[in-house]
Amino acid sequence: MNKLYMLVLLFVSCVADKQNERLTYDYMPNQPVIINVDVVPVGDVDVRFQHMLEEVNADYFNRDGIGINLVLKNRASTIRLNENGYFVVPTIIGKTIITVYVVKENLLKYDRRAFATGNMNIVLGESVQSNRTLAHEIGHIYGLQHINEANNVMNPLSIAWQYDVPNDFNKSQIEKMLNNIN
Repeated sequence: MNKLYMLVLLFVSCVADKQNERLTYDYMPNQPVIINVDVVPVGDVDVRFQHMLEEVNADYFNRDGIGINLVLKNRASTIRLNENGYFVVPTIIGKTIITVYVVKENLLKYDRRAFATGNMNIVLGESVQSNRTLAHEIGHIYGLQHINEANNVMNPLSIAWQYDVPNDFNKSQIEKMLNNIN
């Protein structure tokens, strides 16, 4: 009886370990469609640039023929705050390159830790520099709305850690982004 119990325990343990394995995909930088993204650290934030570059590509975009070209820009030492002390996103009309500002959360209004603005800007709180959050906000820039679909990047209630099941854009979302990119 003890041997059978040990075998069952070992099997359950192996299955549990398998479920906690993170799905990984290859980073393929040479893609037919390239989205250019400037990353601007604001103040004294810690930017995990290489992590963002490799994982946003491998986990979300490369499989669909899209490459995200991140360029780390100089740190913004001068920070413009509104009268309530919140970060003001610079407005530049006619931009064609997405700018991602990585900011301390205490400078963000309403405890929103990430959001896209109407003119090719994304603001990421320092603690949410994850590939899923950046992929989600790039989706907004290219016209995608929130969707209630399991394992979809645009589902705001779905935490995508890429365990067991990949979190992806669906086919119509990819088509919409490609149309809006072009």
